[in-house]
Amino acid sequence: FGLGAEYTGVGYLAGQMAADVLEGKPTSEIGVRNMVPLHLLVNPDALNNIRDKWALPEQMQPPAQLTIH
Repeated sequence: FGLGAEYTGVGYLAGQMAADVLEGKPTSEIGVRNMVPLHLLVNPDALNNIRDKWALPEQMQPPAQLTIH
């Protein structure tokens, strides 16, 4: 599995914040946002191709944005 940023979303959020500033909104009203929205990628088939035995129990599987098979 992998956990990483979705940079299109990061750019969109940054653009929204820049537009707010350019439109005259006080920066004190803009606030702080999480600029790294995380996306979980899961490849359950990869567990069969690694040296050590790994298992991903059903109760530990979070919902993924993309599952690779």
